[in-house]
This record gives sequence, C-alpha cells and structure tokens, in this order.
Amino acid sequence: MKIQLRIDTVVLDGLGLESRHSAVVRDAIGAELMRLLAQTPPDAGFTPRRLKSVRGGTVTATTVDALGTVTARALYTALRGGEPNE
Repeated sequence: MKIQLRIDTVVLDGLGLESRHSAVVRDAIGAELMRLLAQTPPDAGFTPRRLKSVRGGTVTATTVDALGTVTARALYTALRGGEPNE
C-alpha cells in the first residue's frame, strides 16, 4: 500500500504558540499520523480521500507534543470520514 499525505498548512487558533514550537507540533503530527496509518489494516475500510481542508474540532493538550498528537488523531478521524470529536 502506498500512502501520500501532504499537509500545506496547519492552523491552530487561539493557542498563542511561540514560533519555536511549530517544528515540535509538526513533527508530532507526522509521527502520530504515521503510527495510526501503519496500524490501519489494508481492509479496514479506509477510503482514499482528497480533502481541501479539515476542521479538527476542539483539542485539549497540556504539552506541545501532546498538541501535535491530538491534532493528528483529529485529522486521521476526519480522513477516515468521521467527526473529529467522536
């Protein structure tokens, strides 16, 4: 299975993150998405989707790493066709 994922922009409103945290959040999003996609069996009903944008819903996190992780989980849920806060 070949997976291509391109994320041009991640907007996290209302957090007031410092610019030095952007790489940490980006890396955490990438790592969690790779983990989630790697554990998804090919027959799990995952339908390839091309999305222009995804609203991630409300996320709660206490660290910058956790913010990336919960953001990735919301994105993964949306890519699978669900609502981010299910």
